[in-house]
Amino acid sequence: MADPIDIVVAGGGMVGSAFAAALADSPLQIHVINAHPPSPWQEHHYDTRVSAINLASESILSSVDSWQHVQERRAAPFREIEVSDHITGQTLCFDAADSGLAHLGHIVENSAITEALRLRLEAAPNVTVSQNDRVQSVNHAQGQILVSTEQHQIITARLLVGADGATSTIRALSGISFNRVPYGQTALVSTVTTREHHGDIARQRFLPTGPIAFLPLADGRCSIVWSADSAYAEKLMAMTDPAFLAELNTAFPNQLDVTFATPRQSFILEQLHTSTYCVERIALIGDAAHTLHPLAGLGVNLGLLDAASLAETILHVIDHHRDIGGVSTLRRYERWRKGENTLALATIEAIHQFFQQSNPLAHQLRAAGMSFCQRNPFINRFFVHRATGLSGDLPRAARYAET
Repeated sequence: MADPIDIVVAGGGMVGSAFAAALADSPLQIHVINAHPPSPWQEHHYDTRVSAINLASESILSSVDSWQHVQERRAAPFREIEVSDHITGQTLCFDAADSGLAHLGHIVENSAITEALRLRLEAAPNVTVSQNDRVQSVNHAQGQILVSTEQHQIITARLLVGADGATSTIRALSGISFNRVPYGQTALVSTVTTREHHGDIARQRFLPTGPIAFLPLADGRCSIVWSADSAYAEKLMAMTDPAFLAELNTAFPNQLDVTFATPRQSFILEQLHTSTYCVERIALIGDAAHTLHPLAGLGVNLGLLDAASLAETILHVIDHHRDIGGVSTLRRYERWRKGENTLALATIEAIHQFFQQSNPLAHQLRAAGMSFCQRNPFINRFFVHRATGLSGDLPRAARYAET
């Protein structure tokens, strides 16, 4: 058994790595345990999985000296968001210029983010990373937690952070309960080539079967996220390439004109939220604590806010010589983030339900609501500030200052 350390992080994806990076070069000794090595970023091949990184997340990645490395790996800014409703024909636009911003966010390959964070962790003298391993059991003893892994490591620490995703082992081992609600939808992702340039606009169209998003990439192509009722999604996955292209252009008419799509990938959608974010010496961040519909692209952004908030909480308590794994410390983090995440989940669920309603009255309300938001600059700006992470109870690392 090695000497005791301060923090074990289960999960070396974007959120777990960002948390460890936020504590890099601190007095704390940190060990990151990653079940799978992150996919390397490839210069000549786009990662199918991308994230819409908002301004708060950009600030967080900048604060851990990783944003510059992300930008060097095809970060594509988007300056407008265009939301349209298939049923009513209404369109709602959000423009960065209307809020005095240069952009609203960036579309970035997940592999570019994990690689930038990996470089940061490799340079940190207080961070150790284990690949191809996972936590197998946890035990409490004398104010510490004993973490055993599949590769026969036994690590004693003061705090275990679960950043191991929606199927979190740490959540299960800690006995934290959660509420899971399937959306009955499956998301298809692909990278598509279009005749028309995307114009740095992120587009989303709400269809009766679910929303489809076109996210602008740096080389002029788009990443699509098509969230469809599961039965329809199965048909889309089974289609030949020509049939899928035809279906895609029918679903998104008179827009970009898709001419080619890379092989489709799919994943089932569900909302998940845990009853608590912590128990003694264990805290959950990111998808281990909450998942939501991808229609607003908030998932990873909420996770990065969790990471930055927990790191700030820990740095605060060590300055005051208090226990980083104590219940009072972790409850402080939970109070900070659970309310914000609950509001985000409720808002996304309301939007999802709002656009799923099929009765004529709902159609009229949607048309009126979208028209009102488009004509009211204050409401429009409020939505921009919430979506981009410019408002809310933010950790210091997330407070955006445009350069």
